[in-house]
Amino acid sequence: MATLKDATTGNKQRVDANVAARVSILPPFVDDASGGRYRWIGRTGLLTGVAADGLLFALRNNSTTKLIVLDFLRLAFVVDVDFTTRQRVQFYARVLRAITVVPTAGGGAVDLTLNKGKTRTSQQASLLALTGAYLATTAVITGGTLTTEDPDPFALVHGHAPDAGATIQNLPVASDFDARKSGPQVLVQNEGIAIRNGVALGAAGTVQLAIEIAWREITIADAAGL
Repeated sequence: MATLKDATTGNKQRVDANVAARVSILPPFVDDASGGRYRWIGRTGLLTGVAADGLLFALRNNSTTKLIVLDFLRLAFVVDVDFTTRQRVQFYARVLRAITVVPTAGGGAVDLTLNKGKTRTSQQASLLALTGAYLATTAVITGGTLTTEDPDPFALVHGHAPDAGATIQNLPVASDFDARKSGPQVLVQNEGIAIRNGVALGAAGTVQLAIEIAWREITIADAAGL
């Protein structure tokens, strides 16, 4: 397989020796030697007493040469223990336009070293590695330097928890951000994503948040079409 690269724009075209050239407009070319495609699914612990807008997950692109291209994000929650009174439950994701340090307390670093998260072994280990993403356990995560955050979410899941003793079954509630519908979210250096609690949670019940995310890491030259 040969790769043609324009010296000015950096655009690439892959030419197979046995068939005609294959041209791809979207998604941009992903070079295993410099980046890759990744998936990760994680979940918090059993959240309780979390204040409104409490931070539960954050990631940061710390690279000067690569972009993180978010293709998919799913937020889902399930009520584990009913609250004393009917409880609205909401989680949302916003773009961080300036994050220079990810939080370091109240949860744990997302481990994407070695082959973790890769969709193919030959790809590079993710930029996020051990220090680019952080997830809450039972309370908010703290620390870090998050200086500029979009005022509106790009993904949100909303539902409710019934009164204690209610006979309603607690089913999971989920909502997706899908680049196939709206286009990807592109993160340059020191940009990222924050996932927060939308409505203050009472102290009696518990809720668990699950996060599913898929993204590409590509060089800036390969992202000319974004």
